Amino acid sequence: MSNKQRKNFMLREETIEKINKLSVNEAKSKSEIVDLAIHHFYKNKEEEYQFFIKTLSELLDEKMKDVMEVLNKIRVTSNVVDRETKMMLEFWNHYFFIHEFDAIATTDKVKTDALIEAEHVVKKIISERRQRKIDKDVGRKNVASG
Repeated sequence: MSNKQRKNFMLREETIEKINKLSVNEAKSKSEIVDLAIHHFYKNKEEEYQFFIKTLSELLDEKMKDVMEVLNKIRVTSNVVDRETKMMLEFWNHYFFIHEFDAIATTDKVKTDALIEAEHVVKKIISERRQRKIDKDVGRKNVASG
């Protein structure tokens, strides 16, 4: 506190009264009271900032845990789909090789009744799985809120 400078400030009456009261109660000069008030203001501001950062970090960690869980499920599912797709490619390649096919009838040219039936079955399975997941999620939310 050796580098003090004289300054004149315009303050509200109630602020002056508070400075006078603190000066008497703390047995310190009015300058020291103002100096301490500014010091406490910045100290509290830094503590609030650190609390905010800590709280935000905890919230992000919590949300990231959920996101990572979902991403892990997606990764596992995509690995299974990728493996099964590669297996199907190998089977079809073998099938075409054994039967010496030169051309392929793509679905944009021809759709057999069997393919149409298979598409309906797959759509039904996907729809049922989606509904089970929705029912499961609704049940989980009801348990959490109940």
